[in-house]
Amino acid sequence: GEPIKEGESPKNCITPNTKWEQVK
Repeated sequence: GEPIKEGESPKNCITPNTKWEQVK
């Protein structure tokens, strides 16, 4: 899991540092 860019799918990464991960 690398940090994903804003707008990318959360499936691309599993990182607690990403906004997507926080939303999940």
